[in-house]
Amino acid sequence: MKRLALRAALAPLRISHPPDGRGAAAIFAPASGGSLGDQAMVDATARRIAARGLEPIVVQQENWDPIPVRSNVLRLVSDGFGAGFAAFAYRLASRCRHAIFIGADVADGVYGPGTPRWFLRMTDALTAAGVDCRLGPFSVSETPNEQVLRDFAARAALKIYARDPVSARRFEKHTGRRPDLATDLAFGLVPELTACCVPAADWIAARGAAGGRAIGVNISTHVTRQGPGKVEAVADGLAAWLRDHKEDGLLLMHHDVRGEGGGDLALSRDLAARLAPEFGQRIDRLPETASAWDVKALAGDLDFVFTGRMHLAIAALGRATPVAALVYQGKFEGLFQNFGLDAAKFCTDLPSMTAERVTSLFAEMAARADDVRSHVEARLPEVEALSLLPVREIGTAPA
Repeated sequence: MKRLALRAALAPLRISHPPDGRGAAAIFAPASGGSLGDQAMVDATARRIAARGLEPIVVQQENWDPIPVRSNVLRLVSDGFGAGFAAFAYRLASRCRHAIFIGADVADGVYGPGTPRWFLRMTDALTAAGVDCRLGPFSVSETPNEQVLRDFAARAALKIYARDPVSARRFEKHTGRRPDLATDLAFGLVPELTACCVPAADWIAARGAAGGRAIGVNISTHVTRQGPGKVEAVADGLAAWLRDHKEDGLLLMHHDVRGEGGGDLALSRDLAARLAPEFGQRIDRLPETASAWDVKALAGDLDFVFTGRMHLAIAALGRATPVAALVYQGKFEGLFQNFGLDAAKFCTDLPSMTAERVTSLFAEMAARADDVRSHVEARLPEVEALSLLPVREIGTAPA
């Protein structure tokens, strides 16, 4: 009865949109601010929506930090499941023709059902009001919440996009519904180097001028969850590489600052403390104020990137920079398939990571970097085009 009442209350909103296509599109953030990957997806989506003649509205939950973007957006805060939900849904539906829920790595419920349930409740309310709803490209991990996936699949009016072939197959296996295949929204991020990152760009150029490589390095908090010794293994492998390649340098890069000690920031500082005493100016750190667009700009000048964060890999591949990855939850394999690359050659799982594995990955990347860059460059237009799918039919102007 409550659902019928909500549908009845929202039904009049079907005629609230002007016939000329003006209005807004809601972008539902996947999490609290602090992830440069989430920032990349929200920024890219807001820009594309604005380019199509609609007002971007970024929606987040209470107690979440906002995600900074460059577009002029309206920000709204939803109480999720509180008493004001129906009024909030009415307010949002009265302005929006479309809603995109950024599924990313949360829509499969592997990090808990809270955000997916919020997405589902908003989908039901907005769909009842005649709003076109889309679950933006997301991953399906090896261990998803099957009930969450089935709940999304049951919403026939909800357009669903997987962000890689592996995720698409997993979603269909668990639900019987085949999602549309797209790629990550962050492939649409426009790079921009801001003032805080100019010194890092200069450092990269200096490494090349000295005849060496500038290599991006990220380790995430997924590494520390593997138990003691893994950070030391990475540090030992990096040191061994630098001793054997005396012109190379490492740019230590964070990509998620949430959590204890600032997430990746704490690990970046730890690596710098371990390596800088021996290698000095050959070690640099990404400025702590860097934004997603800075990272993508810098990634294009690096020789290759070694990362434990998927969206740093996306930033690098989006500039045709080769990537080696510390994989988790079976999520990187599909990303590499988007480019026709064999993940086994460029990835290591966290339990298998040793200092020797780090150096062997670096050797593989150094030997094949030029060929991989050319291969990725050839595939990149197709990958970028697929990232447009969730917004292709939104608005009236070309993206």
